[in-house]
Amino acid sequence: YHVEDMLWNGEVQLWDVESGTLQRVMAVPDCLIRTTALSPDDAIVAGGIQRFHESIGLWTCEVYLWNTQTGDLQRRLDVGAGTIWSLTFSPDGETLAVGTGRGESNEETSHGRWVDCTVQVWDVATGEKKHVLNRPRANANSTVAFSPNGQSIATGDGPEGDVLVFDVTTHEVRQTLSGHTHRVYDMHFSPDGKRLATASADGTVKLWNARNGELLQNFAEHTTVIKSVAFSANGETMASADTDGTIKMWRLEPAQTAVDTAV
Repeated sequence: YHVEDMLWNGEVQLWDVESGTLQRVMAVPDCLIRTTALSPDDAIVAGGIQRFHESIGLWTCEVYLWNTQTGDLQRRLDVGAGTIWSLTFSPDGETLAVGTGRGESNEETSHGRWVDCTVQVWDVATGEKKHVLNRPRANANSTVAFSPNGQSIATGDGPEGDVLVFDVTTHEVRQTLSGHTHRVYDMHFSPDGKRLATASADGTVKLWNARNGELLQNFAEHTTVIKSVAFSANGETMASADTDGTIKMWRLEPAQTAVDTAV
């Protein structure tokens, strides 16, 4: 890494969706903010803060928790060395899952693979780190998703395309979903918690039975890397977005067909 003459001025901006107006700005000088998350009640916004320390050649990370009404900083969570890839609140807003990884340097590039890839689980009220879920493979820079009942956490595990589903209570892997052939970037549970959608660099979206891990459907109409997937509030529509700027809207009931939208 070389950051001479580089300066990041991180900001988290809160916007009113209906009016399209900027409501509040939380500024953090000299940092990079890669990801944010809103609590389910919209009372707290979390930001993944990343700073590079050139004297020791190390990135360090914190999570800042702000009050959305006042903009006041309520708490700072010391995540440690590396990068924060994902922030996700539990459905009750009491827990924050933090997806992390650390770049491993090599002789040819500034960093090689991502190692020490974990999901840190934090208590929002106390700022206590409750436990750490280990992703055994390197390069597991994936998002993290809570099930609607808060009992499961899903995340990608490495460039091979596996998805791990952890039991929140036991901290053990409940399921390993294998089927993608490349890294999984994003995933979401359906609102009823019965299905899990995963979006991958292999150009497919897969729909899984969240209870038994059965592959229900493979959507292969994208032609490039898929970075995002989401369900509608009623669970009848799924949207997926790729790096060519195309969003596909999937009508899951009664027919699973796609409508393209270019952006």
